[in-house]
Amino acid sequence: MSDRALSIAIAACLVTAFGLPAVLLGDRDLITFFHDDAFYYFQVARNVVAGSGFTFDGLHRTNGFHPLWLFLVSPVFAIAEGNVVPLRAIGLLEAGLIAAAGGILFATLAPRLGRAPAAAAALALGALPGARSILWSGMESSLLLVLLLVVWNRSLAPSGRTLPRSYIALGLWCALAFAARFEAILVLPALVVALPGVRQRRSMMTLAAPTAVVLALHVAFNRIGFGTWIPISAMVKAHWASTAQGSWLDALLSVPWIGRELSCRAFGAGDVQLCPEAGVALYVVLELTLLALLVVFRRRVFEAVGRSGVSFLLIASGLMIGADLLGVMYLAPWYRAPILLCTAIAAGLVLHRFPRAAAAVCFLLAAGMLARTILHVTAPRDPRGQYAAYRVEAAEWLAANTAKEERIGSWNAGMMGYFSGRHVVNLDGLANDLDYFRQVTQGRDLAGYLARERIGFLADQACGPTPSPDAYLRRTGSETLATRCTLERAFYNETSADQCPGFAVWRIDPGVSNGSLTTSNSVATSSPESPALQGLTYSQTMRPSGVTSNARP
Repeated sequence: MSDRALSIAIAACLVTAFGLPAVLLGDRDLITFFHDDAFYYFQVARNVVAGSGFTFDGLHRTNGFHPLWLFLVSPVFAIAEGNVVPLRAIGLLEAGLIAAAGGILFATLAPRLGRAPAAAAALALGALPGARSILWSGMESSLLLVLLLVVWNRSLAPSGRTLPRSYIALGLWCALAFAARFEAILVLPALVVALPGVRQRRSMMTLAAPTAVVLALHVAFNRIGFGTWIPISAMVKAHWASTAQGSWLDALLSVPWIGRELSCRAFGAGDVQLCPEAGVALYVVLELTLLALLVVFRRRVFEAVGRSGVSFLLIASGLMIGADLLGVMYLAPWYRAPILLCTAIAAGLVLHRFPRAAAAVCFLLAAGMLARTILHVTAPRDPRGQYAAYRVEAAEWLAANTAKEERIGSWNAGMMGYFSGRHVVNLDGLANDLDYFRQVTQGRDLAGYLARERIGFLADQACGPTPSPDAYLRRTGSETLATRCTLERAFYNETSADQCPGFAVWRIDPGVSNGSLTTSNSVATSSPESPALQGLTYSQTMRPSGVTSNARP
């Protein structure tokens, strides 16, 4: 089999593994694979193609998005109708991007490491634990991965092609990476470090020119259209980082590497935050072992890195991960594409001296990835264990029981805004505007904002039959607002010990001032079954007065 044929086979394996679920999963199961933040993109894109402009809630203009991914998904909403069909199309788009990334990684590594190690690295992109949550979840990470690999591939052109025109072309790809995710501006210094020829002043200026143009246009877009110099989401995250507990050193030492997740899963903890001490200890031992191996075999490591030409990817990934940790002190799953890429490359580097073992690993990775896909399609995850099920159920309830012009406030607002058909105002500020940032994020005047914007409901993640919004209100020192909140509906998993996950809807009642949350009798009908989640068993309750909160934001 030729290298080209093998590259196509790898791409086909990846597109099958990630594309089949987009086609075959039921509506309710498909939705659970998308991050709530992805629906900020989707709802803004839907409003853009409808002619309403860059807005999530239909009321406030927002620039809280990375432009290239938004522009890439917007045509989907011009063509596909309904709520779920666009999600299937975006799932197929992401599958194509993941397949392209695998093909590029193999084609670039094969001449340097050999076909089997290169194939193992390419397949690892889709087979490693957490890959689906990182790359196939509605966010821009799969697009970023492709662009990073294209920049790398172009940067390894033979020296005879390293002409000004080549630097301009390479710079254009860097500009696209920046438009896909702003942290990717750091690929420019990574190229300067990794490519000696770029260090000449003229070469650096030629390389940086396209990104400088895109940056200038984006700054003008932000300033003229929204009154900010940078996206409002970046301003909110910077504010969070400035007020967060813990140090930057703590953040840098808590990189969510895949080995950490595996260590926690070995002790039955699916969530890293709930990892037992034994899992943490195993992870520390694993880290120390890897560091010791790097020290002992440092010459071989440097030789393999030099031979493969991956120094640019390792430097760029390190810079981007560091920037995210220092900027927001947390790495959401879609921030972790560089970590996934570096881990896949490391697998190829380790296996390049063992071609037979590499061939066996390729078979295991491909078989495991396809088996996992079959399992997802034939035995999907229980929706009762996913917050997405309850978000959509609450959104459908609001659609059926509130007026179309009703305004709802929500901190985790993505799915709520997408599925409810109501004006859902984002209360963490990531998809809101400068006025919200000044009044609430900085000024901590949530009560004044809710009154000014005539927001009549709050809705967000909360567990159990008797939740309170206290945990969310506490973020802005607005706990007294709880006395004006009346629980309308609670949707939660009554089969779990902690009655999580769940979602709740509260009515903001200016007339309630007795100091406790009370039961609403304004909606006596039960919620209709959600078209997107038919067959889901859930619990709906009204909240009695005087019960404490067990919300889990």
